[in-house]
Amino acid sequence: MQQGDDERLVEEVGPDSLVEPTRQARIAWYRRQAAKLREEAENVKNQTVRRQLLGIARQYDNLATSLERLPLSRGE
Repeated sequence: MQQGDDERLVEEVGPDSLVEPTRQARIAWYRRQAAKLREEAENVKNQTVRRQLLGIARQYDNLATSLERLPLSRGE
């Protein structure tokens, strides 16, 4: 399976599926979700909702960063 295939798999089943995508695919998925939420926040007029969307985007970025910092397992 190529990396693009892995990323599509994450899009289809989500990062917590029983199917194990690569760490890089999960990181990419979390980063894309964060970017989508930031983009959505730009179009929201309600400040409370905008802050919530940006907070969730930060959480996705934090998840990606945490995965990047984890030591690699033997299978990766």
